[in-house]
Amino acid sequence: MIEIYDEMTGEWAEIPGVTSVEIIADTTVFEAGLRSFRDALTPAAEAVAAAARTITDAWPAASDQLGREARRTRLDRPAWQSPYGPPPRRR
Repeated sequence: MIEIYDEMTGEWAEIPGVTSVEIIADTTVFEAGLRSFRDALTPAAEAVAAAARTITDAWPAASDQLGREARRTRLDRPAWQSPYGPPPRRR
């Protein structure tokens, strides 16, 4: 037994004598839509890939520069000493 939904009435109706249904789908319209979607996104994907390559190429120089900034040492006090003076004494 197969039932079909009637959108006009909002009810399910039995179809007597029908035991199977063959569905044939034409996917040419769907495939054409996917191709146009792919073609529309291709320039954006290429731009993202180019930006990623630029970042990847620039990263070693930037990380070396950042590393030098972090390695600068203070000569006015030891590394462990606070710039705010000693901590208050407990009583």
